[in-house]
This record gives sequence, structure tokens and C-alpha cells, in this order.
Amino acid sequence: MKVDKIYSYGYLLTLGLGPLQFGLAMNIFGTYSELFMQTRKINDSSGKYSAWITTMIPLGALFSSFAFCLLSITKKRLGLIVSDLLAFVGVVIMLWLSDPRSSDDISVTIFCLGRFFLGMSLGIYTSITPTYLIEISPKGRENFFGNCYQLFINIGIIASSFIGMAMPNSNELDHTKLEAISLATIILALAPFLQLLLLLSVYMHDTPTHYVREGNESLAKEALRRSYLDEKVVRQEYNKLLGSETDTPGNPIYAKNFFSTYRMAVIVSIGLIIIQQLTGINVIMLYAYSIFGTKNEFSKIFTIGTSITSLLAALFSLFITDKYGRKSLLLFGCLTCAFTFFGCYYFYPSPHQTADYGKFVFCVVAFLLSYGVSHGPIPWLYLAEVLPEGWMSVGSVMSYLSTMIVSLSTPTIKEMYGPVIFLLYAAFMVLSALFIALFMKESKGKLRENILKEYYKGSKTD
Repeated sequence: MKVDKIYSYGYLLTLGLGPLQFGLAMNIFGTYSELFMQTRKINDSSGKYSAWITTMIPLGALFSSFAFCLLSITKKRLGLIVSDLLAFVGVVIMLWLSDPRSSDDISVTIFCLGRFFLGMSLGIYTSITPTYLIEISPKGRENFFGNCYQLFINIGIIASSFIGMAMPNSNELDHTKLEAISLATIILALAPFLQLLLLLSVYMHDTPTHYVREGNESLAKEALRRSYLDEKVVRQEYNKLLGSETDTPGNPIYAKNFFSTYRMAVIVSIGLIIIQQLTGINVIMLYAYSIFGTKNEFSKIFTIGTSITSLLAALFSLFITDKYGRKSLLLFGCLTCAFTFFGCYYFYPSPHQTADYGKFVFCVVAFLLSYGVSHGPIPWLYLAEVLPEGWMSVGSVMSYLSTMIVSLSTPTIKEMYGPVIFLLYAAFMVLSALFIALFMKESKGKLRENILKEYYKGSKTD
């Protein structure tokens, strides 16, 4: 099968700029927020102010995902263009904060507003990109393209870690901090700008699947020709899409009352998204400094080390997901994450004892490796494989809602119970393993309609 690899993989890289922006924006504000409050002389010793600032991105993403779900937008390329423009709006608003004459209240309000717009762009990215990647992938590369979603997020996280290391220390002059804040904000516009440029100049077609659903045969075949160089293959792929993506008798994707008919498929697929956000990964990535101790150079290096570990795990997952299957890897992830969190609790270094610090770091790294090959890439891939297109927005809504809960609750839980927070996440992973073992159907190598039929038979049996 002749494939235009330059076009296909170029499209992959273009779409990957969205999740890269997600990883960058969700993690760049650890030291950024701290410097912002230092320059505005804001006292945030409890960390709750930072928690609210951190939560503005998930809140904006939750809003846009919910709106995307209600509006049932199907034009993926147009959705990404809107998302890129929203990111620009957020960056422009946050650059306004570089004015040192702004009062504290006004500064924080505008800062949160900019973060909200940036969050709205991220909500659209996550509602569109996972399915978009699979739909533009050449035949046989769906798993590779789908797993690249998490890979690009990790690349963004690593970039944000290096930016965090370059941020000035708390004892440097305020004007130096303001310059660093402005530069970091401008960086947040680079990925959306590049994606917008490519979508408007090179990748000007939506997915073949989208055009088939609209009944536009000419545009569907034209989009397929951009990926496949053989006209015979174009016709074959078009006919396959025509059979699987149109409202024909017996096609479960277009069943009336989809949720009531395939409710277990929906519950499991959305449940995996919620589990992904409640594994504890946000505790480590969003609150790395407070979890790992004082904000010194070791903390920054450790943050970069954990980001690189996550990237290596995401790379490894590209080659093992199809070999071992989604369900097996998720069960492995649940159990190993639970064990590593037990280790984090046991070896958590107290203020008066640092002998076990190395063991604590080992447990965190082991958790990141386990998460990177299981709960990192698989939930979004599974959701795109099992449920029809509109449910991706529902998954995004639940994902960001879960993230908000974690962002707001973690400082309070950690303040009240300390390292016991690790035991709470360990217990949740054990319960998640039971849920997956009992209810999840394997999707490896199966068509969506066949997976849905398995869920339907299971529900009838139950």
C-alpha cells in the first residue's frame, strides 16, 4: 500500500502541536505563578491562591468542552483553528499583566481571565485531537497515531520543565521576573501560531470520515488521495468508511437511544478518562514542588527528570499497546501504581529524616513509568476506538472536571493528612483495577461496531 508518508506524518506533527500546547500550558505555571505573586507582593503561604490560579485552565477547558458537546461540532479542522485563536486571546490578556502599575486585585483577575481563555483552547484540543489523529492515520497506523497524543503532551511537559528551570530565583530583581513572565507567556503562543499557519496553508482538508458523514464523496476521496497514492486503495478505503460511518440498518454507531443501548460501553470508556485524572498524576505534575519539598535546584532537576521519564514511557507505549492489549496494560498500570504509592507513603521523607529520599524518588519514577504505558495513552485511545465521535467532548468534560477536583482538593488534603494522600490514591487504583477487570472489553484489533456488540451482549446477559 503506497502512502504519502511526508503528508501523513506532517499532518500528525501538525495535530500534535495541540497536545504539546496542552502539556506546556498545564505545567508551565508552577514557578510562573509564584513569580507573578512575588512581583505583585501577594501573600500565598497556604498555597490556596496558587490552586485557584492553577484551576483556571481546567475551568476554561471544562467550559469549552461542555459547549463543544452541546453544539455537536463535527468540523475538526475548524475547531482547531478556533482553539488556536482562543490561545492567542489568552496570551494577549496575560501579557497585559507585565504592567507593574497594575493593582494586585486587577492583576490577579486579568491573569485568571487569560488563563481561562487559554483553558478554553485546551478543552477544544482535547475534544478533537484524539479522534482526529486516528481518522487521518494511514491504514494499520491507527494505534501509533492515537498513542502519539500522550507523547506530544509529554514533550510539552518537558519543555515547560526546562522553561521552569530558566525562570529567575525569588531573590532576583522584580524587573527580571517580569521579563521572564512575559517571555514564558509569548512561548505559549508559538505552538498555536505554527498549527494555525499549517492548517491554513498546507493541511486544508478535514478528515475523510468527516466528509463521509456529511455525504460529500468528492471531498472524502480527495482527502484520502492526500494520504494514499494508489487510486484503488482510495476507493477501497472510501467504501469501508461508507459502510462503517453511515446510518445503515444494523450499524450500532447510529442506534437510537445510544446510551441506553450501550450504556456499559459509555460508562467504561468515560470511567477510564476519570480514572486517568484520579490516578495521582496531577498531584505529581501540578504540585511537584510542594510534594517534593523545598523549591531548590534539586526540585527543578527532579521535575525535569520525571518529565523525561514520562516521555520515555510514552515512547515505549507506542510499541506495546497493540502487542499486550488495552485491558492488560491498564490492569498492570492500576496494580503497579498502587504499589508505588504505598512506597511513596512508606518512604516519604520527614523534615527530620532524609535517609529514604532516594527510595521515595524511585517510587515516583516507577509510578511515572507505569502510568506512561497504561493510564497515560490508553484511555483516550480507547474512547476514540469504542464510542462515536460526539462522546469525545463528554470525555473532555469529565476529564477537566476531575482535574479541577484534584487541583482544588490536593492542597487541603496534603495540609491535613500529609503523605496519607498517597494511600488514598493507592486505594483508588485498587478499586479501579476491579472496575476494569469486571467491566472493560478488550478493543485490540476489533472494529468499533464489534466492540459495541460485545458490550450489548454483556448487558443483556447481566
